[in-house]
Amino acid sequence: MAKRLGITLLLAVLVCASASACVMVNREFTIKVAANPNLPWSGSYLVMTAGGESVSRSVNGIGPWEVVVKGTIVSVFFQKSRTDGLLRVQILEGGRVAAEAETTAEYGVVTVATGG
Repeated sequence: MAKRLGITLLLAVLVCASASACVMVNREFTIKVAANPNLPWSGSYLVMTAGGESVSRSVNGIGPWEVVVKGTIVSVFFQKSRTDGLLRVQILEGGRVAAEAETTAEYGVVTVATGG
């Protein structure tokens, strides 16, 4: 099974590398911070676009927050600004969780990214 999957992936890469049909398109993602209502946090997110550009933003907030972005890959880094509370970060695509992580650690850090 693993060998068949490896061969299938190799063929897909070879076909994509030699054909103009493999065009990267931007997809819509929602970056969602779920935190206790009074929990301050800070962080940043990076979005890679189909055109090869990268867009980076730094953000600070208290409690829940979300933003919609368009690209091919999304990477985020968030940190709690206090010792207590829960910080959860999700990257949603089409309403479904593409990637997520959470922390309750003191001044805990969450990093998460989507695949390409």
